[in-house]
Amino acid sequence: LQLDSIPGEFYGDIAIVREYVDEIWRGAWPTYFDLSAGPLYHYAIAPILAVTGTDYQGIKLASVLVGLLTLMPLYGLGRQLHSIELGLLSAFVGAVGSWLLIFSRLGNSQIIIPLLAVSAILLVVRVAKYGRLSDVIGSAAVSALGLYAYPQTFILAPVMLATLTCLWLTGTAVRPRH
Repeated sequence: LQLDSIPGEFYGDIAIVREYVDEIWRGAWPTYFDLSAGPLYHYAIAPILAVTGTDYQGIKLASVLVGLLTLMPLYGLGRQLHSIELGLLSAFVGAVGSWLLIFSRLGNSQIIIPLLAVSAILLVVRVAKYGRLSDVIGSAAVSALGLYAYPQTFILAPVMLATLTCLWLTGTAVRPRH
């Protein structure tokens, strides 16, 4: 709703996204952090921007799509923790909550942080419930992606490792082979 008007100016964070994606398209394969923004978000949205364009509207649409993608693991987390109803309620609250709503509409690359965090937590909950090695590997992979997003997400991998270790020490579905 009114994606083209709120906010209407092309500001610093958006310019960084545009410049970074341009470097990706030129084949430079950038891996640096620019004003705390790592390469993960830019590589993730580069295919979207190939379709929508690198104008402000296209960049904002890409971040909205990442924000919408975050609703999937939110639903899955609620469902794994309790029921389909809690999953739907979690997705609804995420969809109308201020953090996801504001950051996805701004076109800000920080929108990748909740996607990574909720996905890693969902996978750890699945490890605790089912003890599958694929969920352990998925949690490790998603947590490691935090090293390429923002300094705030650098802690994601150690926290998930500590969580899995605690689950193993308490005998909850995590096996030593994991």
